[in-house]
Parts: sequence; structure tokens; C-alpha cells
Amino acid sequence: MRVLGVDELAVRRGRAYATILTDMSSHRPVDVLPDRATGTFTSWLRNHPGVRIICRDRADSFRDGARTGAPQARQVADARHLLHSLAEAAERVVRQVYGGANFDLLRRPGPV
Repeated sequence: MRVLGVDELAVRRGRAYATILTDMSSHRPVDVLPDRATGTFTSWLRNHPGVRIICRDRADSFRDGARTGAPQARQVADARHLLHSLAEAAERVVRQVYGGANFDLLRRPGPV
């Protein structure tokens, strides 16, 4: 597998998280790690040396695990996380400009 997707998976929301690894070519899960710790991800990568691209969110544990476990791999942000980060940044700017107005309408689909 050349392109690996990595993301957290809530086992018990707010209490326990795992890591799901996906083959981005087939869009199929390849493994679920028991936690989202850097060391766990690093070990997995070292046992799967063919990974060339790691598509991940901004979590430090995934960044550090990828850097240590697959230093040859290029790290990229996935579109969903990029758009989420962009939306958060835009909302912060709008709140600063308009003094914390309620922007719940921006999140609701459908007519206003």
C-alpha cells in the first residue's frame, strides 16, 4: 500500500479513541489500532514500509508517528480536515469582525 489514510475513531466518545488506517487507493480499512498514541502508529508504519504518502488530520500524534515510523513518506492533509479547518478559521474571523454574533444559521442546511 502506497497511500495510507489515518484518522481517529471514537470507541466511546470522549473516553476512548482508536486509530483507523485506510488504503486510500481502495478506500478500504486496513487496520484499527487500539489507541491514537504516537508509538503505536510508529510501530505499525515500521512494519509496513511501503507507505509513501500519509493522508492525515492535524493531530500531533499522527504527525510525529509518521515522521518517525515512515520518514520517507510525504504527509498531506485530507480535504475533509482542510475544509473543516478553513471553516473554523473563517468563523473566528467573522466573530471578531461582528462581535460574537450568533452564526448557527451558517451551519444549518436549507433555506434561511
